[in-house]
Amino acid sequence: MNEKVTSIPELFGSMVFTQEQMRQRLPAHIYDAWQQCLVQGTSLDRSIADEIAAAMKEWAIEKGATHYTHWFQPMTGFTAEKHDSFIAPQGPTGVLMELSGKELSRGEADASSFPSGGLRATFEARGYTAWDPTSYAFVKDKTLYIPTIFCSYGGETLDKKTPLLRSMKLLDTQSIRILRLGQVQRDMVLREQLHVLQHELGEDGDDELYEYEEKINRCRAGDEVWEKLMKELHRLSKQPFGSAEGAVIRNYLDVCLDVPWGVETHDRADVEQARKILDKDHYGLDKVKERILEFIAVRQLNPQAKGKILCLVGPPGVGKTSIALSVAKAMHRKLSRLSLGGVRDEADIRGHRKTYIGAMPGRIIDAVIRSGSMNPLLVLDEIDKLASDMRGDPASALLEVLDSEQNHAFRDHFLEVPVDLSRVMFITTANTLDTIPRPLLDRMEVIELTSYTDEEKLQIAKRHLLPKQLKEHGLKKTQLRITDDAIRRVIAAYTKESGVRVLERQLGKLCRKAAMQLVEGDVKRVDITENNLKELLGTQQYSESIHSDRDQVGVVNGLAWTQVGGEILEVEAQALDGSGKLELTGNLGSVMQESAKAALTCLRSRWEELGLPRDFYKTKDVHVHFPEGAVPKDGPSAGIAITTAMLSALTGRPVRGSVAMTGEVTLRGRVLPIGGLKEKTMAALRNGVHTVLIPRENVKDLDEIDQTVRAGLHFIPVDTVDQVFAAALVLSRGEHAAPRGRVSAESPAALSV
Repeated sequence: MNEKVTSIPELFGSMVFTQEQMRQRLPAHIYDAWQQCLVQGTSLDRSIADEIAAAMKEWAIEKGATHYTHWFQPMTGFTAEKHDSFIAPQGPTGVLMELSGKELSRGEADASSFPSGGLRATFEARGYTAWDPTSYAFVKDKTLYIPTIFCSYGGETLDKKTPLLRSMKLLDTQSIRILRLGQVQRDMVLREQLHVLQHELGEDGDDELYEYEEKINRCRAGDEVWEKLMKELHRLSKQPFGSAEGAVIRNYLDVCLDVPWGVETHDRADVEQARKILDKDHYGLDKVKERILEFIAVRQLNPQAKGKILCLVGPPGVGKTSIALSVAKAMHRKLSRLSLGGVRDEADIRGHRKTYIGAMPGRIIDAVIRSGSMNPLLVLDEIDKLASDMRGDPASALLEVLDSEQNHAFRDHFLEVPVDLSRVMFITTANTLDTIPRPLLDRMEVIELTSYTDEEKLQIAKRHLLPKQLKEHGLKKTQLRITDDAIRRVIAAYTKESGVRVLERQLGKLCRKAAMQLVEGDVKRVDITENNLKELLGTQQYSESIHSDRDQVGVVNGLAWTQVGGEILEVEAQALDGSGKLELTGNLGSVMQESAKAALTCLRSRWEELGLPRDFYKTKDVHVHFPEGAVPKDGPSAGIAITTAMLSALTGRPVRGSVAMTGEVTLRGRVLPIGGLKEKTMAALRNGVHTVLIPRENVKDLDEIDQTVRAGLHFIPVDTVDQVFAAALVLSRGEHAAPRGRVSAESPAALSV
């Protein structure tokens, strides 16, 4: 020591790497892991050992140490030491001071480690040293002494401390068992003693009970679980061999012991690494990636944070499930996936009582068992497809599972013991939020995935889909070349979707055609361009625009949102001489039928302003039809489209073919906001529409729309049906831009955004 210490209390323990030193120098979660190793006797993870070794090395160097030694006690009666320097060569002229967790937790014992009175060959050491975390390291003579035990390769006892530690562990285990034992457990102890006596006498005993007990004692579950399992084991011991009750208990014990109690994977909370993985696996989806990276950043700062519940909502094929798979890979978590589509029985979530024939735990516990970890990433696909019947409501059963404040003690009906799900990260997927119960939706953080633009589909095809299909079909990049124009043509003429699943199938078809040409012909490379695309895929399936560009009477381009994305919804209206009947066709739901009735009443209340006969509702029959009659349609957002089609049919004024619209209409002619604007506007752009009428209250939603879509469309916000008529109807010669009377003459151009 350089300083002179006169105080004995200051001198005592000053060169010992005590528990207090470890608490000061180690991160909280590393110190807790060491404590857990100390108390529960678990193994020390390599990453934890690295952190402890670094802190121990820094402390030793501060105390003047230049070397370290594994210090142990062979059966010779003398202590043994194996010295190594902290200094390691670094380049031609530099050195590096290092001590890793590998050297801390395990070291090879050489000949000098055995003070036997003479030298011994290294191979005679027959083992290695391992750090004893129950003993503190200390500095002596500028050397860090690491207390270790000597572990032999052949199983021989070569270290005095080894049998001591073994006996202490055995006594500790048995003492804890005795302290926790009740009447049932004392019976088990007596039965174990009886088994030993039977074994000594050469009598046959039933080893099954003792195997179960050994597994129960090894499992790292809580006291409540341990007591429950021991109670069931006691019941099993009283059952005759081959009884039905015994089979039920055995099945219960097997399932419970399959649960990975206390087993968790270490999260890889590295934002940059996660960003690289997400960018590699997915193109675009910037907002989704940013939210996931934020979650990982929080985990990096707070490893003990509870698992989050994310809900990815979007049309099919946009990458909801694949995003979840990438998150699991980025965070280095085990992954389990379960589909909830068509689940009607509450027992599918909570499990059946074990007394039922063929009873098994619910899907949640089964997924945890399959993952082999208590902190996996569980993907709940198609949560919007849950149903309910007389067997219960599965959505209600999920309320506890997806509530981070309750799921720390989730009880499956089969297990009957609490299971901690708070460390599980849940990611759910859905096509729509409309069918998800509000209490369940309130427990999830919704992240929307919108439809891809044509340019995004092109990039996804080039970066992900085409390389995947080439690999699946055994093709090399040099054997098949598809031009960008050809891919764009495939997107426009052979697919009609929000995602890229159909696009991938079409690319797979091109790969198969190319494989045939390479095998049958003499060509070494197949070039696919826009010119020869028709020969390979046949006649195009979709036109670039499904609506008519012509101005037509009684025909309006509405915009609809479906579970597969946005679509153009054509509305047809025809006015005929009659007695005032309203006919609605096209497989309409109740809400859309009510919208049509509200539209007719709106026109009747404004007959004078709109230039309609006063008694038109008595002399004219109005027939409103929605093409594709086999497809169910419902929702209020077609209100202004129906109103405009009716007015056009009654007045004979054409509707502009380049205009599409969406919005709910009231009896007084107000235009109310709607949902799904992202998908609807993308459908308009995809179908060649140039102008879109939207409710003024939806203007704020334009910020969420893709820039490509915003640049390709002309948006006109409207407050009333009068503004809709002024923008959508073709004016006759000599007619003013707005209807007569009280209507504002504000032009559509002035309303554009």
